[in-house]
Amino acid sequence: MVGFGRYLVHVQSVPSARRQGGLLGAFIALAALMAAALVALALPSVGAAQTGTPGQFDFIDNDPTAGTTPINRATPPGGVQSENPGVFSIEVTSAGTVHVPDAAFCVDMDIGMSTGLLYDVLVQSPADTPELSTSDYQSIAWLLSQARTLIDNAADPGLEAGALQLAVWMNAPNEADRTDPVQGAANPALEARAIELYNLSQGKSLTPLAISASPGSATVPSTVALNLTGTPGTSADLSVTSGSGTLGATSVTFDASGQASTTLESSVVGSVAVQATTKYGEIRRVVADPNRPDGTPEAQGTVYLVPTEASTVVSFTQAPPPPPPPPPPPSGGTSGTPVTPVTPSGPSSNVCLRPNIRVQVMGTRRTRAGNSYKYKVKVTNRSRRNVAEMVSVRIQVPRGYSVVRRPRGSRISGGNVIVPLRNIGPGRMRMTMVTLRADRDTAGRSAVRAFVSAKCSRRRAGTLRIRTSPLVQRVSPAVTG
Repeated sequence: MVGFGRYLVHVQSVPSARRQGGLLGAFIALAALMAAALVALALPSVGAAQTGTPGQFDFIDNDPTAGTTPINRATPPGGVQSENPGVFSIEVTSAGTVHVPDAAFCVDMDIGMSTGLLYDVLVQSPADTPELSTSDYQSIAWLLSQARTLIDNAADPGLEAGALQLAVWMNAPNEADRTDPVQGAANPALEARAIELYNLSQGKSLTPLAISASPGSATVPSTVALNLTGTPGTSADLSVTSGSGTLGATSVTFDASGQASTTLESSVVGSVAVQATTKYGEIRRVVADPNRPDGTPEAQGTVYLVPTEASTVVSFTQAPPPPPPPPPPPSGGTSGTPVTPVTPSGPSSNVCLRPNIRVQVMGTRRTRAGNSYKYKVKVTNRSRRNVAEMVSVRIQVPRGYSVVRRPRGSRISGGNVIVPLRNIGPGRMRMTMVTLRADRDTAGRSAVRAFVSAKCSRRRAGTLRIRTSPLVQRVSPAVTG
């Protein structure tokens, strides 16, 4: 039994000489082992690459909010390897920058990892490692960009996370059989979903983030359109980095064609710079640093995505002065025929205009008993015209948690924090926050849920699944005489 990170490898012995027919059978078995070893040495290893930027890699754990699907994979010659494929939680530090991606996967099935260690690695990008620009790795990058959405929306998150890892292995060169990725495991549902995801990823790649304004200049006060392109199904955050302007939305999601849009409004003369950022920007791969000190552990090849940015500048100018008023009519002239004012027709005041509300819960997914954590609820009115009126947020406190701090003007009712947000304009967003403490005896899985109601709108809900680790009790050693 050999340790494989969080996995165990069971290696069966070579069949005995008696079963193989005496000395001849033993010789054949030994030759087969030597040939397999030579083939393994001849295969290129992810860790053998020499390109990349030095850094450190921390394998935190398999993401507990997603879970895993255990399998027993057949390995030559006649062995069985127990694995728990799923999505990784990692932290990578390189060139003074720390990345904590929301999804990462293994691309090296031959090296195991353990938690609680810092690995010396090289961080590779398409610029220094051409292999990452190939169609195989572009398919892997696309799977990474969709992983969190697929897992969150899956009926069985653990199976979906395991299938995604298998699909990544199927795309990675020399890692998994593309028609039988599990190789012997009795889990047809996992294998079928992995093959489905692999086929879905073929020909896919990340769409570079871009943003433009239409028109590029306008007179004040004006509202211009901001048009963005990116990878379908992902999102981008927007911010005004210089100048004075108001964004219609601070976050957009790209549709099936990779398009998204919002607005920029300004009443101040000058240039306004807008920056868009997506965390699904470009693929990275970490491999073991070949120049690491002797005796230090070897990292497993792992892939993830890093953020990229794009920006545009809109010029707002002063409108030309209005034309002078017409001269008065000549003396003694007629003033013309009086005109009867007409009241314009419009929608009935009894019509209720429905807003388009979206709610998100953000905060720490992995907690520990006895500690306090902040959770934010973001409410966005995605309607282009309709105001969300009488908006109210109900935050459901998880069992085993208590409220430490809540917004001014809120109230607690039946284990819920009720926060009135009043009205939210078209394309605008409001944020509220609570601080919750995990009781000292709390442990296990739960969720922070937020429900939003508004006039003329159906109730909307957002959920953040959390996992609470038990409190570690320190026990003093017994004193003996």
